Amino acid sequence: MESGPAHQWSWDLATMQAEFASIWWPLLLGSLVCGIAFSLLGYVTISRFWIWHVGRSWRKRVQLRSKRKHNSH
Repeated sequence: MESGPAHQWSWDLATMQAEFASIWWPLLLGSLVCGIAFSLLGYVTISRFWIWHVGRSWRKRVQLRSKRKHNSH
């Protein structure tokens, strides 16, 4: 069931330029939005992971020092 004539696609330079001319603005805007969104997501994720990792390391260090202190007496 066809709704209309098939769109003919050719790989010549004029067709590629015409297609790119019609999509460059949405492509640029979408790329910028995705770049900003994913960079913010990555920054927040790494920042939270770093805070969690440092807190966990600090708690382990406090526990280890506490055990050493009690074992030395």
